[in-house]
Amino acid sequence: TGKRWYKESSGSVAVSDPTKADTATTLTINGVTYSLRISRAWTIFGVIPGTVYVTDYGADSTGTYGSALAFQLAIATGKTVIVPPTSRFYKINDTSIVINAGQTIQGFGKKSLIKTSTIGGGSPFNMIVAGDSSIIDGLAFKGSGYAAYNAGPTFTYQNGIYLPGSYATVQNCYFDSISGSGIQA
Repeated sequence: TGKRWYKESSGSVAVSDPTKADTATTLTINGVTYSLRISRAWTIFGVIPGTVYVTDYGADSTGTYGSALAFQLAIATGKTVIVPPTSRFYKINDTSIVINAGQTIQGFGKKSLIKTSTIGGGSPFNMIVAGDSSIIDGLAFKGSGYAAYNAGPTFTYQNGIYLPGSYATVQNCYFDSISGSGIQA
């Protein structure tokens, strides 16, 4: 098991053994900023209260296997979902990730990369579908870079984030090779 984080009265978070970590960063969730230390292997030492990690539910940070189900299982907890950094990516190909209303999904910028090669099957493929008042922060999205024509006049493409509802917040996100829109409202 990893080291446990604890919340100090100042609102910061400290690791019980900071000598085991070598990269410092901060993470702000719902207005509280946490100071984190991350190992060279991108292991986050500890658990921030009220959060779950997609990797705890089977998300594959090597990009070898699909991770959509693991994301959905983490989201089903109703807690803030953390997408740990990776040296590769999380593959999402067949199923959109649907964020619940009022829920937060938090990454670590370009190192929390979600990638797809799906081009759709007659309709756009959305990597993430955001619920009302949800927050998507610090994620990177990479598409295949191409769209396709299917039988008939149908043109298919990818969107990074689809916002069908109201008051969703998207911040500190990166988009690359998306054949549709980075953010589709």
